[in-house]
Amino acid sequence: MKYDTCPDIEELSAWTDNESQQDYSEHCKKCDECREIAQDFRKLDQTLESIIAVPQATKDFAAKISDSCNKPPIRKFNFVRQFSRVAAVLVAAVVISKFYKAGDNINTASSTTPSTVTTDDFNTNNIDQAITHNNDTGSIPADIRLVSTDSKKSTSTTSALEENIMHSWISENPALISDLIIEAAPNANILSKVFDAKGNCTLEVQLSDKMLLKVVNHLSKAGHSLLSPNFPQPGNNDSVSIKGKQVTYKVTINKKVK
Repeated sequence: MKYDTCPDIEELSAWTDNESQQDYSEHCKKCDECREIAQDFRKLDQTLESIIAVPQATKDFAAKISDSCNKPPIRKFNFVRQFSRVAAVLVAAVVISKFYKAGDNINTASSTTPSTVTTDDFNTNNIDQAITHNNDTGSIPADIRLVSTDSKKSTSTTSALEENIMHSWISENPALISDLIIEAAPNANILSKVFDAKGNCTLEVQLSDKMLLKVVNHLSKAGHSLLSPNFPQPGNNDSVSIKGKQVTYKVTINKKVK
């Protein structure tokens, strides 16, 4: 049954929430419609309370939080970071390895390249001749150093001569060199002979390796000074393997400056 003096819905809602100054309990006992509305409001309030209800902490909740704070943190394995570190170490190792290999190659090359002149390897006359000629003509190659005729300097390792051999000599009369070569090796073939304006001579001869040893010793005994460090050298050439093959002997004879 509904009465004409029923309260508004807002008033019933406030009454169910205990926020109204009016008491509609007696009215709801007699009015079926208002009673159902009030019951719906109460059910709604109960539902909302169950949804947004704040759970109550247990008695040991604070103790569990404290224990968790005192435990050391568990560190998780970072695969990307560890892989990056390993990769960096490997790259550094490869770079260092290549660096040392390059250094060894440089040291090996420098040890086999004659670039210095020391008085232990030559006699005093050859040094004076080379220095004087270098200052006046400038035609001595930079990679040539003076070599002593001392046979004790020869090594014990046996090696064959190259097919093309280049020597640089100093002579008071470069024109005599070709005659001396023919004198020591009658079968030698003079391929070319060129003189420049300063009297220096460039000579190319084809002969056997055995005859070449005789030529070098013959030129040295005739007073000519060999500047090149490569074999054959004047004196004892036991370290040179003689095979009887033909070689090309390219000679540069620099005129000695008095």
